Amino acid sequence: MLAHYRIEEMVGEGAMGTVYRARDEGLDRTVAVKVLRPAVGGMTVRVDRFFREARAAARVSHPNLTHVYFVGGDGSYRFFAMEYVHGKDLSELVESEGRPELERAIDLLVQAASGLAAAHEVGIVHRDVKPSNILVRPNGTVKITDFGLSKSVDADVKLSQDDTVIGTPIYMSPEQCRSRDVDARTDIYCLGLTAWALLVGRPPFPGPSLGDVLHDQINTPLPSLVEERPELPRALERVLQKMCAKDASKRPASMHEVVELLEACRPRAVHAAPIVARGVAIAFDFIAAFVAFGAIAFLIQGVSGQPLPGGLALVVSAVIFLAFTVLAEVRHHVTIGKWFLNLEVRAADGSEPARKALWLRGLLRFPGVFGWALALPLIPGLGLLDLAFLGLGLVAIVGGLVSFYVAKGRTLSDLLTKTRVVYRMPPDERHAASTEAAGDAS
Repeated sequence: MLAHYRIEEMVGEGAMGTVYRARDEGLDRTVAVKVLRPAVGGMTVRVDRFFREARAAARVSHPNLTHVYFVGGDGSYRFFAMEYVHGKDLSELVESEGRPELERAIDLLVQAASGLAAAHEVGIVHRDVKPSNILVRPNGTVKITDFGLSKSVDADVKLSQDDTVIGTPIYMSPEQCRSRDVDARTDIYCLGLTAWALLVGRPPFPGPSLGDVLHDQINTPLPSLVEERPELPRALERVLQKMCAKDASKRPASMHEVVELLEACRPRAVHAAPIVARGVAIAFDFIAAFVAFGAIAFLIQGVSGQPLPGGLALVVSAVIFLAFTVLAEVRHHVTIGKWFLNLEVRAADGSEPARKALWLRGLLRFPGVFGWALALPLIPGLGLLDLAFLGLGLVAIVGGLVSFYVAKGRTLSDLLTKTRVVYRMPPDERHAASTEAAGDAS
């Protein structure tokens, strides 16, 4: 017995203490009791860290974090009691069930990131995020546990100075390996390593020795995810690479941003846009571009007193069409026309499109659009060069129509870049959402 807890079985052991399954005799429930090791019980700094773990976990209430019920001691024993989680950790999950599919992996990682975000909001950094500290219940709920290395960002400076090379090396951040100060971005790095291990089935930097592991954590870029699992979207690889940037300032700013990045990689049903909707979107793009061109030409003429010269008109129109088509899709995945019609560009599987694919898509589509952009501002008085540009645009449009019907809803640029123009929200769902919103407003 420890206080009113009856110890039943040892379930885990770490550097700071031992975890037991126990029975709360007062409330008749199963709990986990973590007992500080006697060998470190007399060390003030270690004891402070041990109870800091309990206080840190007790300060946060979130469905993806384990709850602390009791903090105290019994004779020479220092311990705390917390929620007992039935389930497997991520390492055990991969070992027993194999590497998860994208949808489930994203779900597990988003839950873990959400729990850590809640801890970060009250100033707590976990510092030991790894597969064995992320538990999964049979119903799929994720629980972050073992805040044994947690550090309050407001902790005493003397205490932080004792924290040298603390953590599990294969899941440590570069700043931890260098024994430097840590913040929430350390947990982001470690969650990125954990995500890679979950998806691939092994840690990214196993290393034959501690020195090799520390060197890789500090210097070696995260290995390619899609080389290990080509079926996964490159967008997810980019997210993990950003999370595991060696320079902490280049990582996502918060776990909330991590959740957004991961959610964008979640596979979803693709509702391809029909040719009519895409054609109308292009028409809106042309109208918007011509309005912008006309406004610029009017301003230049008002300032200079002279109409826009032909050569400058070509440059201005080309820049406008570049910004309104290619750059808009690369940055936002939509043009003005697509946004107005509830369309966007996605990867073929519905995930976030790769930036390189969007650039290639723009380059493939730009000759035709560029031809119209250069020619139309010069009407009337079309020359041979203008007619050639118009012909180039016409060929691009006809080619797009032909490939759209031959490839059953995908243009040539779609096929070559493995992208699709889809509804951001299917029309029926959008109608239901608008109807619900109208009902809430009323």
